[in-house]
Amino acid sequence: MIRNSSIYELIKIQIYIKLQQEESQDIIRDFILVNILQRDQKLRKKNIQKKHFGENNPQCQKKQLKSLYEKFTKEYSLQRARTLSREERLANHLTSNSLSYGEIEFTSLSLVFQQVQPNKGGIFYDLGSGIGKSVIAASLMHQFDICKGIEYLHSLHEQACKLKQEVEKQKSLIEQEMEQIGVYDYQQPIIEFINGDFRELDWSDGTFLFASTTCFDPDLMRQLSKKAALLKDGSYFITVTKTLEPQIGWDLIKSIKVQLSWGLATIHIQQKKMIQIQQQQILLL
Repeated sequence: MIRNSSIYELIKIQIYIKLQQEESQDIIRDFILVNILQRDQKLRKKNIQKKHFGENNPQCQKKQLKSLYEKFTKEYSLQRARTLSREERLANHLTSNSLSYGEIEFTSLSLVFQQVQPNKGGIFYDLGSGIGKSVIAASLMHQFDICKGIEYLHSLHEQACKLKQEVEKQKSLIEQEMEQIGVYDYQQPIIEFINGDFRELDWSDGTFLFASTTCFDPDLMRQLSKKAALLKDGSYFITVTKTLEPQIGWDLIKSIKVQLSWGLATIHIQQKKMIQIQQQQILLL
């Protein structure tokens, strides 16, 4: 088999000349064949097997993405995060249960994305992002433009920033891994972590948001819902155990039970309704 790319180019030129001379329309097939051979040669150089083209195996992709995610997060244990959270809360006399630490597992978050399948692009937020693991997971699961995490506790925020640096250093590795599972146009989203109170910050540019709301008290849920009302129509908001209020502004797409760090919990997938639909519903009340 011909392997030299310069010879490929020479053959293509010769075929083109023959086409111009109208010697044979069958030459078109040869032209296409040479292009296919060139493509296969490029794949061999990248150690990518041809079977990946057009391959659609979600279970295989999920397994490989989880393996990649675990490479980055293996040193960022749940137990360590809980210890940091507890120590900072005790030191600063922060007694609210709303600051209790918990994480959503990679597999559970991937189930959410399977249910929603948002359009390419947009901005992901994790409100109460802890050490940042769900933000990193989201950056691997979907082609967002930006993935952001907002965390109130400084010690957790510092860990998230360290994790971000490690992930960004491995950009080339991530792109290679993505190619191996058939994702050829992957571009790493901008990853950003913010240390602050999400009640006081602006996240109205978000299009896909997650908040682990199980321990949120009624007042915090009201404040969260009020700010969520500023999101664009069609935005998704994922909450745990509790839903946004009032529900008139949101469509409850689906509720599913998934595994979180403390056990099984119900995740609510909500989408912001169009203004016209909301107005019609208000008139009917």
